[in-house]
Amino acid sequence: MTLQDVGLILDRLEALQTQVAKLREEQTVARLEPWLSKGQLAAKFGVSVRWIEKQLAEPPNRRIPATKIAGQWKFLASRVERWLEE
Repeated sequence: MTLQDVGLILDRLEALQTQVAKLREEQTVARLEPWLSKGQLAAKFGVSVRWIEKQLAEPPNRRIPATKIAGQWKFLASRVERWLEE
């Protein structure tokens, strides 16, 4: 193993640590933030429920962030805000 290999490994380790920190922050937010229904999310962001349903029909890499809980789509406003900013 060369010094360059060690440098690459350390760079990758740092990137992974950053990803883990972001995931931990998201988990903390998810525990503290209420899950919103489609109607609640529409009211919060001033859009129609139909618009949200259209976003749910998009391919997974472009879809509005949502989770199915007991068969119903639920949303965290902070994740949707981040998604809208992208």
